Amino acid sequence: MKWHAVVPVKMLSQGKMRLAGVLTPDERRQLVVTMLQDVTRALAGVAAVTRRSVVTSDPSIVPADCTYLEDPGLGLNGALRLVARDEKSVQAEGLLVLPGDIPFVTADEIADLTAAHRSGVLAIAPDWAETGTNGLALSPANVIDFYFGAQSLGAHTRAAQSAGLAVTSVHRRGLACDIDEPAHLETLLRDGGTRYAFLKRAVRDVK
Repeated sequence: MKWHAVVPVKMLSQGKMRLAGVLTPDERRQLVVTMLQDVTRALAGVAAVTRRSVVTSDPSIVPADCTYLEDPGLGLNGALRLVARDEKSVQAEGLLVLPGDIPFVTADEIADLTAAHRSGVLAIAPDWAETGTNGLALSPANVIDFYFGAQSLGAHTRAAQSAGLAVTSVHRRGLACDIDEPAHLETLLRDGGTRYAFLKRAVRDVK
């Protein structure tokens, strides 16, 4: 199966607000951009992903080898609904949705998520807390509505069941590990490589 991968990114002025107390606006922007690059790089390593798109209000952050999809200001779920209703997405064999803040995700983990999908099955990657959604693999693109946000794992599961779909959960470290809280920055600084060296000051202040 071929996949259209969509990575939604919030407006940079609104992104990672829970980190606003420890990161400057420039640092938050750098964090968002660097994590997005990590996610799209992992997607590039998945042969079944034939199209990669970034939904954002800021085209300047979109990697050169990805398609820019304008965020119309309807919120994350509203933007994804538009993508899912788009003729190209509906005709694609599968829609893969990954957030832009899972920098440890690997191509193998993404391939595991897509492999878990089959006809009549929604493949879902829970976050580390087992309450949120860090990945969806579905077809057709508009088979369910989107409920990203608080308690989205349960909401997506119920939506799938209402649509007559089975649900398969895919538990992988990189898929589960999103970066939202100040405490997460230490892990990112330690394991994320030199690209995240700019977090040293913030991690020191958090301690």
